[in-house]
Amino acid sequence: MNISFITAFRKFKKPFDTIQHSALYSWRANGIKVFVPINEIGVREACAAYDNVTLIDGVKRGRELGFETQSPIVSDLIAKALPYIDTTMVAYINSDIIITDKFAEDFQRTIDKYGFDIYAVGSRKDIELKELVNTPETYQKVLNLPRAIYDVSTSSDIFIASKFTWRKIISEMPEYILGRWAWDNYLHFMGIKHKTNKFNCTDALPILHCKHDFNHIFVQEKSKAKQAPSSKHNLALWKQVLDASGTPRINNWPRIEL
Repeated sequence: MNISFITAFRKFKKPFDTIQHSALYSWRANGIKVFVPINEIGVREACAAYDNVTLIDGVKRGRELGFETQSPIVSDLIAKALPYIDTTMVAYINSDIIITDKFAEDFQRTIDKYGFDIYAVGSRKDIELKELVNTPETYQKVLNLPRAIYDVSTSSDIFIASKFTWRKIISEMPEYILGRWAWDNYLHFMGIKHKTNKFNCTDALPILHCKHDFNHIFVQEKSKAKQAPSSKHNLALWKQVLDASGTPRINNWPRIEL
C-alpha cells in the first residue's frame, strides 16, 4: 500500500471513543499505516491494539500557543510525522472519518491512472454511527447507512499528496490549530498557490463522517464554536488569505474518474 495516513485524535470519550475506534478499524482493514501524535491523555492506550499505528512525541499543540486545547498545530504535526513515513503518498485524514472497504483498491487505481504527482482533496458524506465498527459484519453495516451530503465546496476531510508536496506546503503554512475553522481552506489555497496537479477525489474515494456536535470546544475553552479563542486565532490567519485571494472552492477542481 503506497499511502500512509496522518491524523490526530480527540480524547477517547463518548462519542469519540466509538467514532475513532471505528475509523481505526476501517483504516487497518485497508492495510494503511497511521501516524498519530500523543496530544491527548489516553491516546497511547487507545492505539495499543492497532499494529498499524505509530505514535509521535513532541508535536506542538494549541496549548503551546496559549489556548486551552490539546489540538495539534497542523504544520508541525505533518512535519513531525513525515520522517517516519516510508510511502510515497501521504494523506492527512480527520479522526472521525471511516473509509470504505474499497479505499485501498480505488486509491491504487487512482495512482495507476493519474500518477504520484497529484494533490487530491475530498469532501465527506455524513452518517449517523449507532454502534462500534469492530468486525467485518459491523463494517459492512456502516457502509450501507444513509449518507448525507455535507459541504462539497469549502470543507474537506482528506488531503492526499506526495511527501515532496507536503514539505512545500508546510514550509510556509502559519500555525493553524487542527479541528478549528479555516485550516482546510488554507490547504485548498496551497493547492492553488503551488500550481499542483490538483483534483477533487470526493466521488472516487468516498469518505464517511460520523456526525457529532462541537461541544468538545466548549468543554475545552468555555466558548462555543467560532467564538472560542483558538477558532478566532485560525480565522484571523485565514482572513489574511481571504482578503487577498477569496475562498477556494474545490467543487471547481477536476474530478478523479475511475
